[in-house]
Formats: sequence, structure tokens, C-alpha cells
Amino acid sequence: GEVVTAKTRARLLSSIPSATFGNCLVLVDLHNAGLPHYFEDGIRPVHLYAKELIKKLVRRFGGKSFVLACTDAGRAKWVESLAGELGVGTAFVYKRRLDGERTEITGVSATVNNQRVVIYDDMVRTGSSLLHAAQAYRDAGAKQVFAVATHGIFPGDAFARITATGLL
Repeated sequence: GEVVTAKTRARLLSSIPSATFGNCLVLVDLHNAGLPHYFEDGIRPVHLYAKELIKKLVRRFGGKSFVLACTDAGRAKWVESLAGELGVGTAFVYKRRLDGERTEITGVSATVNNQRVVIYDDMVRTGSSLLHAAQAYRDAGAKQVFAVATHGIFPGDAFARITATGLL
């Protein structure tokens, strides 16, 4: 999936003729830090982290006391690091893939009862994982759920569908 797509895109971008002083490509909050190594032929990738901006946004939504959460265990280490810097607790949902398009939530890793929860998701496409996680945190007793994402793709009516649920 992602690595094959990223490698293919890196090769396509690498085929752009070089400018006089070379080509520089700015990448923000990569899901996999190894992706810049796929670029070739004079492309100079620069990986920027938006962690400081994300911390400000998360604090703005969460206030002084909240739980920083994520949509699955795959991003838990990064969220745990961010939560440590903010001095708040962490949570993630246990997710099981049913098939190529569907998942189900099987549990929440922490107590969120009567807490404000801020979900960090590095990439939101259709919003399904985000909505499932938000519902799981609500079902576990969260009093409010917010979401912060580095990359929002939102194809078609995805953004309208997410906001229409009232979960976030």
C-alpha cells in the first residue's frame, strides 16, 4: 500500500527536470521517515515536522486537562511522545480489519470517562477510522471529542459527512 505508492510518487517527482540550482521538495510529517530516501537525481527532500503547531492546536482544543488519543495503535508511540511533552494521558483504540474497506473497534486502551479527548490522526482520508474512534471514545464516556490532523484529504463529501455526524 502506502510504501509502494510513496515510492512510485517519489520516482515520478524525481523525473522532473532539474532547475538551475536543483529541486527541493518539502515534505511535512511523514508517516514513515524513510520516504525521503526514495527520491533520486537531484531532488533534495526536506522533511519538516509540524509537532510544535500540533501541540498548540491540541492544547487549544483540550485545555489544561484532556486525553490525547489516536485512531489506532499504529500511531500510538508518536501520540504518546506528544502527550508526554504536553503532560497529559494517552489513549488509543483497538481496531480489527474486517476486509479491505471495513474495520471495527474492539476496545479503548485507557479510561476516558468524563474527559475531554483530542484525537490526533496524521492523515484523514474518508474519515471512517476517525469517526469509529470518536464513537468509541464517546461510548467509553468521553464528554467531548475533538480531532486534529496533519493531512486532510477529504475526497468527495467526506468533510461534510464527518461534520454531519456531530461526533467531533
